[in-house]
Amino acid sequence: MNEIKTKESAPVAAGAQPAYYKAQINNASKNSRIQLQEKSQTQIEAIILNRILIGKEIAPTLIDLLEPEDFTMPLYQRFFSEIKKLHQTGKKIDSYSVAKEMNIYDTHILINLVDLAMMDIFVFDKTVLDLAKQLKERKIRQRLPYLELEQIIQEIKKIEEFEQKEENNSFSLYNIVSDPEIDPKIKWIIPDFLPEGGITDVFGGPESGKTTFLLTLLISLASQVSFYPFSPPEKEYKTLIVGGEKNSLENWKRSICFALQTLNVNNIEKLNNLRILDTFSDAKKIENKYLLKLNEKEREWEETKTWQKMIYEIEKFQPDILLFDTLSACFLGYTPNLWAEHQKLLLKLSVLAKQYNLTILTVSHTNQQSRYGPLWKRLDLAARSGNTEIPGELRCFIAFSSLNPKEILALKLNPYPKYITICNAKTSEFKAKWTQENPLLFQINEGQLDYITEIDTIHLEKEVKGLNRENTEVKKTKPKKKKKEKIEDKLHGWTD
Repeated sequence: MNEIKTKESAPVAAGAQPAYYKAQINNASKNSRIQLQEKSQTQIEAIILNRILIGKEIAPTLIDLLEPEDFTMPLYQRFFSEIKKLHQTGKKIDSYSVAKEMNIYDTHILINLVDLAMMDIFVFDKTVLDLAKQLKERKIRQRLPYLELEQIIQEIKKIEEFEQKEENNSFSLYNIVSDPEIDPKIKWIIPDFLPEGGITDVFGGPESGKTTFLLTLLISLASQVSFYPFSPPEKEYKTLIVGGEKNSLENWKRSICFALQTLNVNNIEKLNNLRILDTFSDAKKIENKYLLKLNEKEREWEETKTWQKMIYEIEKFQPDILLFDTLSACFLGYTPNLWAEHQKLLLKLSVLAKQYNLTILTVSHTNQQSRYGPLWKRLDLAARSGNTEIPGELRCFIAFSSLNPKEILALKLNPYPKYITICNAKTSEFKAKWTQENPLLFQINEGQLDYITEIDTIHLEKEVKGLNRENTEVKKTKPKKKKKEKIEDKLHGWTD
């Protein structure tokens, strides 16, 4: 077992900031267990508070087991006391909520709290539970001379109950099915189109109207107004937009105004439910525009300052939906062809969605193959771009494709506006209302998005083939060239 080495220096006496022990904790946490000793107790308390503040699944167990008096530092006791109150009232627990409940105005205390939540460490949940148990036992031994017999028995029972919970490493299928708190039904933001929670991937070729459609949809959810043909939202949804292919606020304002015209929204105060993370004003370093960057040597995703800025904004704004537009614009080194790295990124986003109870939308471009062939095939190829699924996770795929000139002619549409088609794809978990066989058709005219109808793609393919046959019949046949007369033919009959 490795021992955490610390220096009895000024930071320890001043309050042992988590950032000071970050390197030591990273080295020691690779072991399956960490021995609780006198000089490492402060670091252990920091690990436990970190696991609670970032919303790990073991957080409720840790809160029920420990008491504020089990922590040695007065500042950590204050933090845990507020965490207990939030847990008892059923409120969300994070650094922003704790700071708000404590009315913190001291910058030093606030930095300590933020550092606790931002500690980037890897410790198994089993290890953290062992640490909490050892912390509790140690505190009981210290308080033993001052406790009455009944208090000692209660403390021991608490540890025994904790150990019994810890031993339950498997679940009975009967208990899962009979548990009324486990709801298997899919919750919807938009019924049969956009599920609540998890990750929804949006795929389509360049200039296929993805950003225009999503911005209009999110404004309708924020304003709680109808966006036909979708059902009206049941509540107002808050959205944080990260990325976006807009390089200035002027471009954003222009697109937002077009969306407001589409929805006939006059009350712009509802736009406070949407926020755009600023990733374009501070562009001195290229890394400032990205949330994560891929380490070429270790092939791991590393967090940037912009990621920390996003986490702070999530805790402060508490959105329902988080939009990444696009993945390549938000994550430096991202390419969908790198399967392992793509899987690691999706797992990180999945943890983020669970931690903050978010519905995450990701936008990606498809390859050139999805721009050719019949419409149903193009939509199917667009959906196949999202084939790197997370096992056991509910994921939804939305495919985009624009109409080509022959399809516009077959549908007898005005050739001047831009036409886009949208459908759900690869929906094995639920029955989609709009698929590759009957996608939705929208037109974009002067920036405004309007719904037209549903398309029967099989019938459309037949119509396009009929146009191709007519074109071949109308083709002009080339005139036959006259044969040149030979000189001998011209002189025929003139010879003696």
